[in-house]
Amino acid sequence: MADPVLWTLAGTTAATVLFLLDRRAKLRPTALDAWAATHHFPLQRDVPTHALSSLEPLALLPTVLSVERLAQGTLRSEQLAMAATMSVCVVGGERQARRFVLGAFGGHPDLPALRILPKSASDAPSHLGFVEMPAQGIPAAYRLESFQPLRTDLTQALGAALEAAGVDGSWRIELRSGRILIAAPHREGSSPEAMITLGASLNEQLFALLGPPAEPPERAEKAGGSCKTSGLPPKLGGCGSCGCG
Repeated sequence: MADPVLWTLAGTTAATVLFLLDRRAKLRPTALDAWAATHHFPLQRDVPTHALSSLEPLALLPTVLSVERLAQGTLRSEQLAMAATMSVCVVGGERQARRFVLGAFGGHPDLPALRILPKSASDAPSHLGFVEMPAQGIPAAYRLESFQPLRTDLTQALGAALEAAGVDGSWRIELRSGRILIAAPHREGSSPEAMITLGASLNEQLFALLGPPAEPPERAEKAGGSCKTSGLPPKLGGCGSCGCG
């Protein structure tokens, strides 16, 4: 019988090595580190996965195993104010885990549910009911899936935004009521700036197509209407169509 002391030493050594490797992986710079510092976004490290619970179920990525970085804030320009959540996630199975940059942006409340995936992608959840649809204007490297046929002008706007962004055929987009989600593989050269530019472009084009959101009945009843930002995309966690806090 082997000496139990040797077994204990071997186990302790293995555990220490795994701990150090895990710590080293978590300390690796990600695409968000420099970006968050430049844009003064608070950056959290090694965040629990439930931090993304408001985005579940994610239709564009496999299961999220861990969240290495998370940055949240509001991006403002002359045209819009757009709430943004940027994260670096490890997704997939333990043997085929991959890192993705995931961006979640405030969007029009009347956005249709759809997702745009690389044609070769086979890892997106298949139980959510999405069906591939004809989609005029979508680049050939992608496929569009939805629950029902979509307006041609909408699919053309989505395709034009993808083409203008100049991204390769590995990006993913999901639309849902009030949200635009964009994901791209995390690799050398991954650009949160390109993701935000695409999100803002989609927001502007989709608001132009869908028009100003209808005001909730209780707000419409208020005399005068104090909100002055109804033409802006909503912020995550804001109050209805205007996104005011």
